[in-house]
Amino acid sequence: MTRATRIATAFAIGLMPSALFWAANAATTDGGNKLEGLIAALAIFGAPLAIASALVVDRSASVARGRDASERLLALATAGLRGPRHEWGVAMRAELASIDTPHERHRFATGCAVVALRAGTGWGPWLVAVGTGVVFAVGTYAASRAALAGGREGIFGDTLFVPAAVLFGLALVTTLVRRSFRSGLVTGTLALVAGLGGMLGVAMVEAAHWYDVAGVYLMDGDAPNEGLDRLDAVLDPVAPTFVAFHLMIWLPWPVLGASAGSWLRRHTDRQAAPAASLTA
Repeated sequence: MTRATRIATAFAIGLMPSALFWAANAATTDGGNKLEGLIAALAIFGAPLAIASALVVDRSASVARGRDASERLLALATAGLRGPRHEWGVAMRAELASIDTPHERHRFATGCAVVALRAGTGWGPWLVAVGTGVVFAVGTYAASRAALAGGREGIFGDTLFVPAAVLFGLALVTTLVRRSFRSGLVTGTLALVAGLGGMLGVAMVEAAHWYDVAGVYLMDGDAPNEGLDRLDAVLDPVAPTFVAFHLMIWLPWPVLGASAGSWLRRHTDRQAAPAASLTA
């Protein structure tokens, strides 16, 4: 498969979740221009995920090179390691080259990949993730109380786009500071997981409060025709549809942030190189 075909395939696959969500919504909605709705869904929700998918596939293919799946796995897992961890990755790839048995190669590569992912992370991304979880939890609480005191239209919009911007910024800044795409991507991904947990945990508690005060759902402010059950209200924020939609919106932004940071770093380095040569 050529690089262009690989990127185009990943881009098309990245568009599919938003198209499926649109199709499910269009099937239950009457009226409106469905073609315009599809275009809007693909442009607003699908494009970031499609671009991120293409970037991940292209970057992974550029580093995951080798004679078999084991060698490609180890190359991908150790890509972007810095300092002593980089030297360890080189040594492990050399060790893998001396193993001939396919089963032993696979077991060795898998074990090294697990170690590389664990040891190559460090404490920094975990601390950022914990902080992000706290920030998202506090933000969810603030959005809930503000919406409850206002139009009571739910907090779905607030929990979708503001956190996505935060994840983008975290990944971008980390990539610039650490000078590593891997660091930015790992930090952004861990922050996403912790942020989602913090947001959903507080949302479930706040959903109970919305039930007590207004008798409506927290996420969209709707009230069912037959009355709202307390347990149903509490579980609404963790409904598969809501969680999947949040993941669809949030997932691209750590990738896009790390990619943007990597591009800015390379661009800055290219500009600094001629200036340094003139002053040398």
